[in-house]
Amino acid sequence: MEKNEKNFKEEANQMTKNFGEHLKALLKSRGWYLKHLADASGIAQSEISRIINNRKTVEFPTMFRLIWAFDLEVSDFLDQEWYEKPIK
Repeated sequence: MEKNEKNFKEEANQMTKNFGEHLKALLKSRGWYLKHLADASGIAQSEISRIINNRKTVEFPTMFRLIWAFDLEVSDFLDQEWYEKPIK
């Protein structure tokens, strides 16, 4: 595997992990349960749970649907730089 490909995969894995952490924080801040987010996004609770717990790599269409379920724009969510800042 080339160096650039390895770096890309590592960055994508970190981005996915951070997304799951921030998704969990959004749920908590809104007082939502997985069922609420599943109903709002059309994504199964089990899939959302796997994303939150870093057992599934989130794909962009799924990521967008989850962001939109919170009535956020993707650009607003990305402006938060969630992909660079893990929650501690």
